[in-house]
Amino acid sequence: METTISQRLIPILPERIPLHIYPQNEATEAVSRISQAVDWYGTTYLGLAVKRTSKGYIDSLALATSREVVIITLKASPASIDQLLINLLAGSTSDQTRQLTLVAFGMARIAIQLSWALNSYVVGIDLSTCFEGETRGPSRPSRLLSRVSSIVETWKVDALWATSCDTEASVEKLCLRAWITAWCGDFLLLYDDGHNPRGYS
Repeated sequence: METTISQRLIPILPERIPLHIYPQNEATEAVSRISQAVDWYGTTYLGLAVKRTSKGYIDSLALATSREVVIITLKASPASIDQLLINLLAGSTSDQTRQLTLVAFGMARIAIQLSWALNSYVVGIDLSTCFEGETRGPSRPSRLLSRVSSIVETWKVDALWATSCDTEASVEKLCLRAWITAWCGDFLLLYDDGHNPRGYS
């Protein structure tokens, strides 16, 4: 399914964000879609966000560039997970010319949850640890986002990462978390050549 969502959290950034939603059995198409977006926009970082069920299982995951978002629902067993998705999350892409790196707020927790759900490694950079040395959680994503734009709806951004959002996040909130993370990854990692990223999970 293709649609768009709106955002007014960062006024200088686009208000409409293309969103593509895929069921698990179409994960190949989802990975192809996000890979095409990566090639088109020339990024190397993908924002990652997940939604859990009330029992702690991964319900869906969002992958984003700074221009669009792909959401994949996860309903079946790990054995039926698409290999291209597994490779992407494990950091082992078949296209050696462009190494994609996942970025997230709270990457360690997300990596553990996804590794358990998919029975596979998940590799990425935790932005909180990388830039602020914060290891306990993504308490203030707006602080990093303010480096991208000086005009940010601070409390609304941080509310997207409230604990309950992991289980109660709407499609819109899940999408915004991944998209904001992608912007932070692009501007704080891609364009800061003198920075050596920490926070790998």
